[in-house]
Amino acid sequence: MSRSTVPDDTAESTAGALPSPSQAATATQPGLDHLPRDVLRGLEPLLRGFQYSRIAGDDVWQWAVPAEELFLNGLVTPDLQWLIHEDLARHGREITVAGDERRTFRNHSLPLIHSESSIVLTERGASLVRTALENCRGAREPLPTACPPAARDEVPVPDATSVELGAGAIHWDVVHRELRCDGQLVKHFCVPAGNQERILCAFQEQDWPARVDDPLPRNLNLEPHRRLQATIKSLNRNQVNALVCFYGNGTGTMVCWEYLGRL
Repeated sequence: MSRSTVPDDTAESTAGALPSPSQAATATQPGLDHLPRDVLRGLEPLLRGFQYSRIAGDDVWQWAVPAEELFLNGLVTPDLQWLIHEDLARHGREITVAGDERRTFRNHSLPLIHSESSIVLTERGASLVRTALENCRGAREPLPTACPPAARDEVPVPDATSVELGAGAIHWDVVHRELRCDGQLVKHFCVPAGNQERILCAFQEQDWPARVDDPLPRNLNLEPHRRLQATIKSLNRNQVNALVCFYGNGTGTMVCWEYLGRL
C-alpha cells in the first residue's frame, strides 16, 4: 500500500507537511515557571532544536528530538503529554529510511508517546520554555537566540568555562567525602558511592567547568546512558543544602551542573 493511502489521522508526510508548530493556541496560556527545575532542564534539548532550526532557516521537524533522548534527560511521558495537550509541542513518529535526504514523520493526532516518537516545540512553546529557563537561572546564563542569516556560518559553540558563582566557590573534598558550595555543605557521603564520587572528582580535577564527559567506566551489563542518568539523579538526592543541581546534556554523554543560589 502506498504512503498516500494512509488515513488522514495517521497520514505519513515529509517534515514540512506536518502541522506547523507555529500554529500555537491563541488562548492565553500561563507561563512555565510552576514546573519543577528538573523538568525545565529536561526541555532544553527541545529548545535547542527549535533554535537551531531558526539559525539554519530550516523546518523545525528536521531538528526534532527523539522522545527516548528526552526520557534519558529526565522527562517522563506525562511531561510530554502535557506539552502536547497545551499545544506547546507537537509529536510524530519518524519513518525516515536509509537513503532519504530529509527526515520524514507520520503525524499523530493523539498525545500518545512511544519509543519512536519525536518532539518539536511550537512557537509559543519555545517562547515559554526559553522564558522559564532564564527565570530559573536568574538570567545568569542567557540562552542563545536565533542568529540572522548572515551570521549562520559564525554561530559560536558554548565552551566548557567555569560556572560563575555569586560568592564563594564549589569544592569536592575527596578525603572527607564532602561537597561544599558557597561556604555551605551540599552533600556528605557516609559510605563510598563510587559513581557519584567519580563524577565529582572529574569536576574537581578540571576546576569545575560547566560540563564534563561521562567519567564512569564501561560496564557490559549496564547501558551507559541510563547508568549516567541514574547517577545524576543520585547526586541531586539527599543534599543537605540544595545549592547545586546536576543534569545531563541531552545526549547521555556529559554531565552538567548549575549553581542554584544561596538559600
